[in-house]
Amino acid sequence: SSGINAEWPLRPGILGHAFLWHQIRNMVSLLFRIGLQLESPKVISSMLETGVKYNYGMASQIPLVLFDCEFENIDWNEGKIDLSQTWFESVVKTTLIKQLMSRELLFV
Repeated sequence: SSGINAEWPLRPGILGHAFLWHQIRNMVSLLFRIGLQLESPKVISSMLETGVKYNYGMASQIPLVLFDCEFENIDWNEGKIDLSQTWFESVVKTTLIKQLMSRELLFV
């Protein structure tokens, strides 16, 4: 058993100056491989020292969220977003999918 609970996804926080979407997905993919003990943590220092890049594939973009972004000398006009309806729909869909996967449907 890998010890990873799929019910509680990992949340890596990344702070940088110029990251690209695919770069983050590649970094997360490597971190997951290390966490699953499919790679040694030493691979990171090896990559940084030699400049050799390995292609492990990219982590899924679905849970990847750009939470915050800051720029110097720019004032943002931030609007408020109500996510309650989106959250409710996601909960309903998740519940239905879990029931379908376990074949324990509540409604026939």
